[in-house]
Amino acid sequence: MSRNVVTTEFVANQPLVVILHHGQFLATAFERQLSQEQVQIESHTLSELSQSTAIQTRLASAYKLVWVTDIQFYLDFKSDFNGLEEILRPLQNKITIVLPVIGQFQEQVPGEIPFAQELFRVQAEAILLFNNLLPNAIFIFGQDIIDPKLELSAFSLLCQDLSQAKLYQPSINFHPQAVVSFLERAKTYFLKPQHTSTAIKGNSVKATEVVKQLKQRYQSYHFSPLDIQEVLVSSQPTIPFSVVENFVTDDAEALITNFAKSLPSPRYVPAVSVWETVFGPLMVAASVNTKSQPVKEAQELWLGMADLGISESEPTPTPTSQPNPNQFFNKQPEETEKAGSRLKTTSQTTTDDHQTPNEQFDLNQEIQQLFTKTHLGHQRTQKKKTQTEKKTISKRSKKRTTFFYSGLAFTGMGLGIISLAVVFMVSVQMLRRSVSDFLVQPVSGDPQNLSQNLAPQLKRLSKIVGLQTDTYSTVLSLPALEEAQLLASISDNLINTTEQSLRADQLAEMLYLQSMGLDSGDVLLTTANLSTQAVTAYENLSTLYAELADESSPLLQSDQLSAAIQSYGEQLKQKKDGLAAYQQISPLIGDWLGVNQKRTYAVLLQNNQELRPTGGFLEDVALLTFNQGTLTSIRVLSSEEIDKQLGGLVVPPEEIKKYLGEKYWHFFDSNWNPNFPDAANQITWFLEKSLGVDVDGVLTIDLYGLENILEKTGPLDLPDYNEVVTHKNLQDQFEFHSEVSLVDNKEDYRKKVFEEILKKISTLPKEKATPLFAALQQNFAEYHILASFKAADEQNTVKALGWSGALLQPDCPPQLEADNCLVDVAAQIEANVGINKANYYLERTIDDQVALTATQAAHIRTITYHNTAQTESWPKGSYKVFARLYLPAAAIGETVLIDGKPIEPDSLSVKNENLRRVIGFFLEVPVKESRAVVITYTLPFQNQSKAFSYAFFEQQQPGFGQTPFSLQIKPAAELKPVLIAPQAEFKNNVASFYKDSVGHSFYGISFK
Repeated sequence: MSRNVVTTEFVANQPLVVILHHGQFLATAFERQLSQEQVQIESHTLSELSQSTAIQTRLASAYKLVWVTDIQFYLDFKSDFNGLEEILRPLQNKITIVLPVIGQFQEQVPGEIPFAQELFRVQAEAILLFNNLLPNAIFIFGQDIIDPKLELSAFSLLCQDLSQAKLYQPSINFHPQAVVSFLERAKTYFLKPQHTSTAIKGNSVKATEVVKQLKQRYQSYHFSPLDIQEVLVSSQPTIPFSVVENFVTDDAEALITNFAKSLPSPRYVPAVSVWETVFGPLMVAASVNTKSQPVKEAQELWLGMADLGISESEPTPTPTSQPNPNQFFNKQPEETEKAGSRLKTTSQTTTDDHQTPNEQFDLNQEIQQLFTKTHLGHQRTQKKKTQTEKKTISKRSKKRTTFFYSGLAFTGMGLGIISLAVVFMVSVQMLRRSVSDFLVQPVSGDPQNLSQNLAPQLKRLSKIVGLQTDTYSTVLSLPALEEAQLLASISDNLINTTEQSLRADQLAEMLYLQSMGLDSGDVLLTTANLSTQAVTAYENLSTLYAELADESSPLLQSDQLSAAIQSYGEQLKQKKDGLAAYQQISPLIGDWLGVNQKRTYAVLLQNNQELRPTGGFLEDVALLTFNQGTLTSIRVLSSEEIDKQLGGLVVPPEEIKKYLGEKYWHFFDSNWNPNFPDAANQITWFLEKSLGVDVDGVLTIDLYGLENILEKTGPLDLPDYNEVVTHKNLQDQFEFHSEVSLVDNKEDYRKKVFEEILKKISTLPKEKATPLFAALQQNFAEYHILASFKAADEQNTVKALGWSGALLQPDCPPQLEADNCLVDVAAQIEANVGINKANYYLERTIDDQVALTATQAAHIRTITYHNTAQTESWPKGSYKVFARLYLPAAAIGETVLIDGKPIEPDSLSVKNENLRRVIGFFLEVPVKESRAVVITYTLPFQNQSKAFSYAFFEQQQPGFGQTPFSLQIKPAAELKPVLIAPQAEFKNNVASFYKDSVGHSFYGISFK
């Protein structure tokens, strides 16, 4: 494979966020938090930044930069700041600096808490230097962050003298917070379009309580008493300029407990603390010239004693107080020598006795004495030998007994350890299986099954595994324990997230019942409670989503669980999106439900089997009235019924006259304008003139939207037709009844189905409310429902959510080169003018090829139609379409070919409309035939001599359904791609994109 092939990144409209750091864990944790959001993330160390011009170039295209730093980095690298300043100062408007700080105080007696004042001096110096370096950057300070991995923290300052069994207790309040809580709040603040510097703190806790609990926890874990040294201090401003304060709520007791667990036992306390390592040299440098001679002498004496192996705390031993082993062994040769001398003397004496001359003796007596001596000697020898053997046997017996009991003890210990290990592994495996069972449940599953069956078991196993890991991790540090801890954490978050999600669902069910008049209650109070619960649920969903997406998660090691995790993660994302949308609309719900003033809305059924510009032919209209927070009436009328009540004749647009042959404008053609807010105004005008109804909003739904609702809420029973309508047969039934309606005198089938679905929605049991909301969320996301409101603030909200159905002119995607970005757009709008349901039988594919140079984008767009209908009998037939392609206003050189032949001039129109260049053409696709339409046009632009980006936005018409779309962008040879988004195939200098899903799409390439 060639090395110069451009790789693509799957970033699909995601802005680029660059994290700058110097290797600390805080940056990794922040990256994990940002990965939950729709952003592209790059992470670089400052040394990488200073050495790579490519990275420096990338920074200019980033949406935002975040510099995660700390005080220790400042001390280590402050001399290198000049080089960083040259790189970062031009980008400072994009930069946010994340900096942990410790709440500052002033001791009444300086130096009582070692290194405290040096810390605060350096901390203030660092903040001011960062501020002077990048005066326009935004700061996010994290005050009193507590985590075992954070070496310099408020709690570790109190515990720096554990080697002396001492805790410091200053007379102030702390604001402790966990890393996760800080970063979650920092992420939310960081991603806001505009914000000012802020300090994020935990809730206030007295230092006396902190120290008291630290002492209790430490003593319970390590069985080592600690003394508390009270220190009188006064609080001082921590940050030398004004910032906005933000508070997070954390369990201070849990933070203290976890911190105490991380502290070393007394025998493992380092001889030199991290505080002395960091700040000691600064203090020594300041005092080296003032050190007294006695101190130097004491140090020299101490060094000399250390060289001799003598500790200052241990006095030099004397022979009388403690024998010296060397002295003891030195005596042995002397004692041996003396014993040898005695043996030598005895031997000499015996020899002299045998050599005494003229000795006289009795032979018998001597023989008797000889035997007697020999016998007695033998007895003595035998007796000594027996005693020696007894002693040896006794010693051996004692040793064997000792070895036996020692072996028995070690065997028992080994068996105990093995048993504990087996129990631990079984517990972890059971927890893993329980998590697996939990993951296959929907995020908003059966509450009874979750709360009564799965959740208690998961809680119990999580508690057991958590207790095991907490106990074993105090003496062991193993990857298996870390994985088990993460598994237990995920389990706890699964339970918490599910419980909070269920509480939010219960409030949503209550709101649904109250708004439908099925339950009494205060709608506004329920809305407010749901909004509060939605915020909490969203935050926990985000945390869980990040944990499940973490590649180090032990769950991902199982192939069986990977698919379940991926599916569950997709559900979490959908749930997050729904909660985020609710937070945006919650301030409007009271007005929408007519709490203060009666509201009336027109909900129109658009039949996409006969496609029209906003989604389909207007079949029927439902007028929904809400008053005092409750739905009070549903009135459904057909389009023909509305037209009959129109008192007058209305002149239609020219295209309606030409292609539909209508002399007058009817209500069912009032959605001719593809820009839905304008079409909604026209619909409102017809309703007011025909029915005298002043509607507060207009909503549309197509047949795809009704299918999604029936899939979530269940089938629809139609006794009058002896039918059951489901999400699988809805469109088949609509097509069938379009045909039989020619001879059937029954009430209009489509109107009946629409009316019964609305009645079904308004009387659902509460357990169907959450699935209904999920279907509505999907319909808005896929443009099966469009909404327009009379009130400006309400319209702005639905526009921001992407629900307005307006023709879009988007800005450049944030991950591309925003300073010099060209955005090309195309919206293909079709209207079936054959007065039939031919779209039910139509297949369509779209392919757009773009030849890109530094001065223009030349398009060749090919639209292929295939009519699968087999007969001309109504509602089938030829697909007669008036199609319009909405392009940038600057587009030129338009040509249209049908099956390779130029289109008839009478069938082609080119004009400006809605600030767009519009190419309109008429086409007929007979049954069982295909047609290929080729449209060419060019979008010129100024010569791009510098780096630039090209982005193409394809807006899909509502009612299209799933339409395959492909795009090929071929840049000129002199253009060098550096970023392609989303994922694409890049071959032979052509970037190829493919889409086979519902919705709009955005594609882009950045060039150097």
